[in-house]
Amino acid sequence: PALLAATGVTVVPMAGHLPGEPSGASRRLAERLALDLPGWVAGAGPARIAVAPSAIDGGPRAPATEAATLRWPGVAGAGPVVLVDDVVRSGATLEAAWLAAPAGLRARLVLLAAFRAEG
Repeated sequence: PALLAATGVTVVPMAGHLPGEPSGASRRLAERLALDLPGWVAGAGPARIAVAPSAIDGGPRAPATEAATLRWPGVAGAGPVVLVDDVVRSGATLEAAWLAAPAGLRARLVLLAAFRAEG
């Protein structure tokens, strides 16, 4: 509850599993949260620079391997960063995003939010 009332929060979408734009649903949810919550702003989340092999085929997840396919941009501000992922099955993609984040950003990733949980 305190986070919802906080200011200086940056909300960012999780990358899709292929290089390019973030998931459309994740992006839309991040933008909606930034509109609805005073003091929250939308920002750029991690970018996928290579295909995450196990994410595509549904095979066993390897967060450390998947982390190598992600690059975080600089995230402005010093406040919390909320990472929004549109689908969560095992949590491996969210773990990979945390592993790929620079140490200073890891300390700010206080919440990982799911739009839809499966499994």
